[in-house]
Amino acid sequence: ALPSGGFFFSTHSLYLSGIINHKSIKMRKLFTILVLSFTFTLSAQTRYFQALEFTTKHLHEQDALKMHFDEYYKDAKFNSGGVYLQRIWSGRDGSSHRIVFISDIDNPGRADEQGEYEWTAFVLKIQNYVKSWDKVYNGRVLSLQSSDSDSIDTFHIYDIIPSDPQAFKKAHDYFVEKSGKNIWKGKQVAFGTYDLGRPDGATHWILTSGENERDIVKTYDIIQSDYSKELVKYLQDRGDVKDLKDFTVRNLGSYFNN
Repeated sequence: ALPSGGFFFSTHSLYLSGIINHKSIKMRKLFTILVLSFTFTLSAQTRYFQALEFTTKHLHEQDALKMHFDEYYKDAKFNSGGVYLQRIWSGRDGSSHRIVFISDIDNPGRADEQGEYEWTAFVLKIQNYVKSWDKVYNGRVLSLQSSDSDSIDTFHIYDIIPSDPQAFKKAHDYFVEKSGKNIWKGKQVAFGTYDLGRPDGATHWILTSGENERDIVKTYDIIQSDYSKELVKYLQDRGDVKDLKDFTVRNLGSYFNN
């Protein structure tokens, strides 16, 4: 079921959507969502995320884009969660980057003061680097083992439709628990939902991580060779699953409370 609640927009955020002239209705809607990304309120206690995929005008400008994020978020204090700027390496048609806002679902946004002018200038400068806003999707994190290493900045994400989400989560949690002390040590592994804007119709996602693509593939090799019994149980217990797409992303910048 979709989470209850809704979006509550601030006056200055609505003003932003009116002063920016986009080439298409699609781009205008996606950009408005970016502008309003920190003004939502939802009910229930869980982890919430909003991801916005976009394509840059020129790939070589990503360093300048990262510097823009670094400057704006360098002293940011969040009520919870934070922001990721990521490069999409493979598996997504067209999009080159994405921004991910993540927080406790009932405690979003900045704890420090954020002036109208600063936020407006930040968003307008992002637009200078963007050729198109491509996708936006929202969801929840249902299971998470967090990473405790700064070197873990590459993520492999599977978009799926499990026939029985509860059985899938139970099987997922069991497998991570049984193998976590070894293969997942220091790495992030997660399972969650797509609730709005489901990419390619996916309802759920799985995330694994590593220092780079080779490290992620090495983890899969260890699973198949050393944890075959646990893997078979996981595949049996999780139920039928439709695999839609997989893709990889790499962190360019991550902005959380120090």
